[in-house]
Amino acid sequence: MRTTNNVPLIGFELFGHAISPILANVQGFALPAGSNFVPPGGNVTSNANVERASIIDRNLEPKGTFAPRETINYVATITNSGSRDSAQLTFAVTDPRNQTLFTNTTTITLPTGSADAVFGSFIPSNALNGQYTFTATLVHLGKTTSKSVAFTVTGGTSTPSVGQEIPLSWSTENVDVFSFRPGDTVRFAIPIANFTNSTANAVLNYQLTGPGLFSAGSGSLTFTAPTGISFQTIDRVIPANAQQGLFAFSSNMTVGGNTITKGTVITVVPKNASETVEIDHVFASDSFGVPRAGFTAGSNIILTVRRVSLYGVSIPASIRNTVTGPDGEILNQTANVNLLNGGTIGITPLALSATASPGTYTFQTTISYQDNNNSPKTASATATFVVGANPPPLQPTITTQRLYVADFNLIARTSFSNGEPIVLVGSNYSTQLTTVPGTALFQLNAGSSTVFGQTYTATFAPGLSTRSIALIPVANVPSGTTYTFALTATVGGLNAAANSTSFVITAPDVPPLTFGLGTLEGKTTSPGEWIRQVDEIRSEIREK
Repeated sequence: MRTTNNVPLIGFELFGHAISPILANVQGFALPAGSNFVPPGGNVTSNANVERASIIDRNLEPKGTFAPRETINYVATITNSGSRDSAQLTFAVTDPRNQTLFTNTTTITLPTGSADAVFGSFIPSNALNGQYTFTATLVHLGKTTSKSVAFTVTGGTSTPSVGQEIPLSWSTENVDVFSFRPGDTVRFAIPIANFTNSTANAVLNYQLTGPGLFSAGSGSLTFTAPTGISFQTIDRVIPANAQQGLFAFSSNMTVGGNTITKGTVITVVPKNASETVEIDHVFASDSFGVPRAGFTAGSNIILTVRRVSLYGVSIPASIRNTVTGPDGEILNQTANVNLLNGGTIGITPLALSATASPGTYTFQTTISYQDNNNSPKTASATATFVVGANPPPLQPTITTQRLYVADFNLIARTSFSNGEPIVLVGSNYSTQLTTVPGTALFQLNAGSSTVFGQTYTATFAPGLSTRSIALIPVANVPSGTTYTFALTATVGGLNAAANSTSFVITAPDVPPLTFGLGTLEGKTTSPGEWIRQVDEIRSEIREK
């Protein structure tokens, strides 16, 4: 036994024991004068409490009734009038039979004043109907406070069972990832919900299949599922010879004589020379996001940049923003980021000084990164604005920005498998002062033939607006067929010139994409129905 306190160690006391001596730093005599021993935590009280437990939905709105497969967020409102110590916060949920659905304990830093701690989860697809109870418990300096709130599940079942949910794709650091390189390890996490009153023996058979039914591995796992929500993880290395495309992971779990099949999809993108980073557009706007040609001194402005990365995975990059005016540099900001695939927006607020000199200012943004050969690369763009007592107006215009084509996981690519679902992603830039109605024409051509063309009514907000449409390409396309995606827009009597981009269809067919909600195999399906299914599936995958 060893104790720690603020009393100087003056001597040892050796206690006898039938088996071995016990050495302790406990004094065997009265405390000497001047000792000021204070027991740990003595005379110290906690000023932290759980003020409220509440529940919000995927839109961060309060909600009391949920259905199976819905996203649910548990919220603990913590108040603290003392120091910002660490404390233990536990989120616990019980089901209608008062069995524990899950318990999660984390160490938090107490806020100053009041703050919300949020734990995101989901309602299992085999959830029992009835009332559930969420309890948030805070432990700090020996003091425990808790609050509870009830919610209801409807549309579920009245029979306790064991089920599995759509698998999640993680990195080995347990971070959500949807695209990988050949040679990477992907961790498939399979949520399992056991509503019975005992553990259950289960067998899980899995396989990973790529374009052209390329086998990227399969196997079997025998395990015991505890009661409540748990996870089984399976690590698979993407083969070095895997080609670009969608890889379908299928999980078949057998428990109690029943077999449940679920699946998910990842994207594999080998390194290639066509992967680049572009800065699509930069502009300055007022604090409401309306593009302006100039501002008065003292204004709060926003500097916006749209970036398009065609790297199949996120890459480390350095982003530098500068603003230079008549009196020199007034902004020099650098940030290191993981630049995501596809189109992303960067926003930098800037407060102009009340004494800012009149004249022309130049905003420049530069992205620095390394390509697949570890060679340094940069992309840069500039925009100008005027500072003055009477800044000039910006003429109304509408332009079409950089287009790209993405796959089911919204990974921008330039080649796709036969029959693979694709998403046409377009962006427009409007200098109108308000949101204006208009039309957008999406057109897909193969040579001189139009494969798809449709005009949609849309609203165009000031600044950048992005819109997309999902399609299933025609199957049995000859290898090497090139498609061109073009987008035009008409807004307030103004026409945006067409912009376009191309992609290629490769020979191998997309693997069967089974999600537990139906199968999409490149067969004839209306775009509207496909979008509805994909939105539902992707919401489950990404939010859980």
